[in-house]
Amino acid sequence: MGTGEWSQTFFYKENDIQKVIRLSDIDEDFKRDQFAYGYASPQLPIPKIEELGNALGGFFAISRNVEGTMIDDLESKEMQKLVPKLMGLFEALRTTDISKSRGFGPWDRNGNGERNSWKEYVSSIGIDSPTMRIHGWKEKLVSKKWENDVFN
Repeated sequence: MGTGEWSQTFFYKENDIQKVIRLSDIDEDFKRDQFAYGYASPQLPIPKIEELGNALGGFFAISRNVEGTMIDDLESKEMQKLVPKLMGLFEALRTTDISKSRGFGPWDRNGNGERNSWKEYVSSIGIDSPTMRIHGWKEKLVSKKWENDVFN
């Protein structure tokens, strides 16, 4: 199927049911997906992770395939048709009860953000910490004048 930000994805069939298996060096994203499924509803479709485990020196997650097109691959006219559905999705996200979680910014497998306040999170955006998956991003950004100016 392709490569995501942190995983590779493959299709396969099991008993005539189209499935997706994702492989990654880290399992945190899969566990976050599993947690997010607890908020699934008809207005907020989130695929269920059917199985998590270790494979090939890393991790895997299996779920049913959900038909569709990646939003980045849509043409302008297709995107215009999608806007009302996106607004409904955003409304479902906005009204989801997340009162059992805490924090702001990137969240862990339990739904808790890594920062204590929104201000703390926004203030940390420019920090290129060695513990980040994408450490080195700021140095790469400097070489792209326009993008660096926009970021700053």
